[in-house]
Amino acid sequence: MKETEKYISYQVMTNNLILTKPYYDIKGNKWIELRIKNLLYPYASININSKYFKLQYNKDYCFITIFKNQNFYIKNKVGKIEGEVNWEKIHPFLLEMDKQVLIKKAELKQIYQENLKYFNGNKFPKKDD
Repeated sequence: MKETEKYISYQVMTNNLILTKPYYDIKGNKWIELRIKNLLYPYASININSKYFKLQYNKDYCFITIFKNQNFYIKNKVGKIEGEVNWEKIHPFLLEMDKQVLIKKAELKQIYQENLKYFNGNKFPKKDD
C-alpha cells in the first residue's frame, strides 16, 4: 500500500477483482463498478468516477489507486444504489485485500527461499568419466 496526501494505492489479487463494463452518467462522467470477491463487506459493489480512480494490472496483482477526497456510490446486493460513502469508509475493506496480497507474497517468498536453500545444500554428484 502506498499512501500520499492526495491518493492511496492498494493491491488486490487479480483473480479476486471483478470489474463490470464502465457506464456514463447524465453529465458524461465515466463510472467504474468495482467488486472484490472473497471479502466480507456490506456492499455488493463500489461505484467510482474514473477520473478519481486508476487501475494497473499484471497477471497476479492489480493495483488500485483511489483519490482520497472523493465520495463513492455503493450498491447493495440487489443492485440498488444506497448512496455515497467517503474514502475512509471503504478504506478498511481495501486494506484487508492489501493484507491478503502481502500474506500471499510472503508465502511465495518463503517457498522460494526454502527451495533455494534445498538446491544450494544438495550438490549434484559429479558425473563419472
